[in-house]
Amino acid sequence: MSLFKEEHLECPFCHQDVPFILHHSINVGIHPEHKAKVLDNTLFRYQCPHCKQTDEVCYPTLYHDPENEIMIQVLWREEDFGQPMDKELQSLIEVMGQKNYRRREVFGYCELVEKIRIFDTGLDDFAISLLKTLHEIQNQEMQLFFHEKTGKELCFIQFKGDELLPECFILDESAYETALEYAKKWQKHHEFYEYLRVDESYFYDDVMRALQQEISRK
Repeated sequence: MSLFKEEHLECPFCHQDVPFILHHSINVGIHPEHKAKVLDNTLFRYQCPHCKQTDEVCYPTLYHDPENEIMIQVLWREEDFGQPMDKELQSLIEVMGQKNYRRREVFGYCELVEKIRIFDTGLDDFAISLLKTLHEIQNQEMQLFFHEKTGKELCFIQFKGDELLPECFILDESAYETALEYAKKWQKHHEFYEYLRVDESYFYDDVMRALQQEISRK
């Protein structure tokens, strides 16, 4: 189900009271119209009726796509990641028919949107994360977010620090296929976690180890 309730927030610009609907659980099977609002971030923003300024409200939420068997937990504090799954929850997941769900946890809305786009495109998020890890090791000031696949090209939005760069970073599909092979080989047993964080840190140690072995062979 979708869980939401109306709250009253203080506008940070004019300090007036503003009504806002918090969506603690977003089920796009029940409310398919919410998906577009997640992707363009309007579900998490409001315009103050008094001063007309807009602002984003950052809070934990669960994105649920039952058709594609996806659950993505949005978190905002590092200490909240990596929660273990107890036996009662494992049993509940099986009873509810959610055993085969891809369960992920992400930091903030940008990572949520990226995960949705990866899964909608039919790509593997482990392989995408591995590609991003390789790129960011070589370009430490740069950060990539997957945007779309066009033909045989994968397009990533680029950030340099907090600056959005005007041009996409493009990778050929062959690079993805190679990354997919390594991702399958390096992927770790992860049934221990309630939600799994698959980002640039997931394969970092594996990539660094492989690079060091390559250097030692030369």
